[in-house]
Amino acid sequence: MTKKLTIHSSFDEIGWSLSETLNKIEAEGETPQLKFDMLLKYGRLKFLEGDYERAYEVLQQASTHSIDNGVRDIEDLYFWTNRCLEEKGDTERAISGYLMLLEREP
Repeated sequence: MTKKLTIHSSFDEIGWSLSETLNKIEAEGETPQLKFDMLLKYGRLKFLEGDYERAYEVLQQASTHSIDNGVRDIEDLYFWTNRCLEEKGDTERAISGYLMLLEREP
């Protein structure tokens, strides 16, 4: 069973989790949730590498994919997208996004 990633997961933990997701896609076929998970994890890796522009692009792909395919577990996506915006210097949009994320919390 895969360990659940947290906000503080390390580069190695995310890399291993991405590898497990890719292996599952290869073994069982791609599902909307698996593709979303793959994109989210890859975006997080790019973020941790400091490639905020590429991370943002990948996370935008994950966002489009989630909308098109009804993937609902998107809080991590919102958080990491806003982290990218923050690191790219777009703090106004990041703060707005963080507030939207907080509004979604029960």
